[in-house]
Amino acid sequence: MSEELRRTIIDLRDEGVTTPEICQQLGIDADTVIALLVQGAIVPTVVVDVPKRPVGRPRKQVDKDLFLRIIKAIEPGDSEVPALWTFPQLLQVLENSGHPSISGDTLRRYLYEQGLTFSTQLRQVIGSSTIPDFLVATIRSRLSILYVVTHLIARPTDSNTCQATTLIIGVTSSNRLTFYAQQQSRLSQEMLSQFLRGLLTLHPERHVVVILKNEGVYRSVAHDRSLHRAPRLHFYTLMAKKV
Repeated sequence: MSEELRRTIIDLRDEGVTTPEICQQLGIDADTVIALLVQGAIVPTVVVDVPKRPVGRPRKQVDKDLFLRIIKAIEPGDSEVPALWTFPQLLQVLENSGHPSISGDTLRRYLYEQGLTFSTQLRQVIGSSTIPDFLVATIRSRLSILYVVTHLIARPTDSNTCQATTLIIGVTSSNRLTFYAQQQSRLSQEMLSQFLRGLLTLHPERHVVVILKNEGVYRSVAHDRSLHRAPRLHFYTLMAKKV
């Protein structure tokens, strides 16, 4: 079985596509899909940074307001906006926004350059790019997908905007991105809980393992009983290693 097919199956599953849909789309049987997903669920204990592009390769210039375009695009404004945004959805809404077009490669490179990779976010949370041994064992014991979850706050830059936007960012160990935005000036327990429940909806057939900071609102979600009643959700608040 080719590595390209295995990667395609894992990518589809990370985007929330179910096993029957993958079988229909790729024309393969369920046993093959499950076997390759199990293989892809085993993550390395050390996550390697995204490799840099070869020296001399020309880069397309990205407009300086791209991050503001992203925030504006995914702010909730009507009932058709999905609760959680995946990379393909983000790319599509940017393409349909009427602004200069952007390719998937350019958008992904831009997000990586902002530090939105698993290894960078993991170091931000625990001070290391090494996944703790007990989490590796947890992931391997079931068909799990691993996320590190952080957030940032986008402040208004003009007088016409009166409220900041809080953006929650989830990155999988294979650098798949998921976003959730609300027009509020700080991260709340309710917003974080909604994001974690949204991950279960995004991956309806998988266990979801989440790494969080051991501080503030992140620590407070431990008191959300509804999350503890979700058997497929496993979240851990971890202390950052002292350097």
